[in-house]
Amino acid sequence: MNSDGEALFTIAANTVKSDGEPNFPLWVRVWSVRCAMLRAMDDLDIAVAHIRNTIEHMPPLAQQALHDALSHIDRARSLSSSGDLSSLTALSPVELGALLRTRREACGLSQKKLSERSGLSDRTIKNLEQGEQTPTLETLRRLAGVAELELHQDMTRSSSGQHRALPNSWLLPRYDRRALMTELQARANQNGAALEQTMLYLDDQSAQDYLDLCGSDAFVERFRSLPLEAVAEAIIERCGDKPLDLNALGPGDGRTEVSLAVELLNRTSAPLRLHLLDISHPLLVIAYQRATEKLGERAEVMTLHGDFHHIWRYPVFLPSPGTNQSRRRIYTMLGVTMANLDNEVSFVRDQLGLAAEGDFCVLDYQRAYAPPTEPDRIRELDPPLARGATAHNSWMTGPLRRYCTDVARLETEVLHAPRDRDRPFRLIVTAHSTAS
Repeated sequence: MNSDGEALFTIAANTVKSDGEPNFPLWVRVWSVRCAMLRAMDDLDIAVAHIRNTIEHMPPLAQQALHDALSHIDRARSLSSSGDLSSLTALSPVELGALLRTRREACGLSQKKLSERSGLSDRTIKNLEQGEQTPTLETLRRLAGVAELELHQDMTRSSSGQHRALPNSWLLPRYDRRALMTELQARANQNGAALEQTMLYLDDQSAQDYLDLCGSDAFVERFRSLPLEAVAEAIIERCGDKPLDLNALGPGDGRTEVSLAVELLNRTSAPLRLHLLDISHPLLVIAYQRATEKLGERAEVMTLHGDFHHIWRYPVFLPSPGTNQSRRRIYTMLGVTMANLDNEVSFVRDQLGLAAEGDFCVLDYQRAYAPPTEPDRIRELDPPLARGATAHNSWMTGPLRRYCTDVARLETEVLHAPRDRDRPFRLIVTAHSTAS
C-alpha cells in the first residue's frame, strides 16, 4: 500500500493544467484524502494541515464534506478538554441559566455568536439562559465545547453559593495500589533491588511513621516555619483577582499547603481550588479532612490518588488547550517533598515545564550545611547526623521490617560517599536473616 500511495502522489504531482492549476482526477483526489486520513492515526495535526492546504483544489461536494470533517475534528478537540459534566448535570435549569449567561457575558459572546459556536439554535440558547429548558446531555456537551465559557471547570457550588454534593476524590490513570504493594514486597525480597522513596508512603504503618516524624518538634521547627504570608502576597500581587488552582504535589498531612491556601484567601476574593495529589491513601484522607475543616466553603477541595512524577497524565493540573487561560496554577512541593526526587532539575524541566506562562511554583529545599568536600563539618552541623535520627530510621526501614521474609533485625549506618558530590552521605541498611 505504501508503494501505491507513493506512486499516486507522483502522478498527482505531474498532472497540471496549462494555467498551472492542479488537474487531479477525482479518484486521485479521493485517494489523497484517504492517505491523509491514514496519516492522521500517527499525527492528526499534520493530516489536518495537509487537508486544509489541499481542500480548495477539491470538487465542491468534496470540499463541503471536508469542511464538515474539519469542523467535527475541532469540536472533538474542544469536547476532549470539556472534562466531567457531572457538575453541570447537577445544576437546576435556573442555576445553569444564570451560570451560562454570566460566563457568556464575561467572555464577550452574544447569544447569536454562542449559537454559532455551539451549534445550538438561538431559541435554545435563550431558553437555557432563562431557565425555561432542561438541557440534554448532548446540549451540555456542545456548550462545554465552547472553550471561552470554561463550563468544564467543576462547579461545586450553585450560583447562590450553596455547596453541592459532587465528587471530591479521583483515582488517576494507571494508579493501582495493590500492584504497587506487590512490587514493594517483591523488591524487598530480591537481592540487589532498590526501593524508590515513593514506596515509603504506600501502607498504613508507613503513613503513621511519617506522621510521627513530621509532627515532632524538631521537624516542625526545621520544615514548617515557612514565610507563607510573603509567598501569598507575592502571588496575589502578580495575578490580581484571577481564579487560582493550588496544586499540592505530595502534600502529606496537608498542613503547610492548607496554611498557604488560607493566606491566599485572606488576600483575594477570587475562587480558589485546592488539588491534593498523593500516593498515600491514609495521608490523603488526613490532608482532605484538614483542608475542608480549615477552608470550609471558601475553597473547592479535590483529592487525587497518584504519583506526582507523571503530572502530564492529569489534565486537572494542566492548562486547558484552547481556553483563555483565565486561571492561574500554583504548583507546590513543600515539607521537603523534593527529597523524593531522583533528579530535581529534570523534574522541574519535564514536569513543571508543562505549566502556562504566568503560573507559579513554590518549592522549599534544604541548603547544604557545608560543601560536600567537608564531610566532617556536615556531620557536625546536620542535625540527623549529629544527634541521630531515630524517627527517620523507623520510617525509612519500616517496609523492610514488614515485608522482608526471614529477617531477624536491621542495622542502619550513615556512610560517607566521597565520589558522589550530590549525595555525599548514604544510609546503609543491613538485614540479618534468622538463619544467621
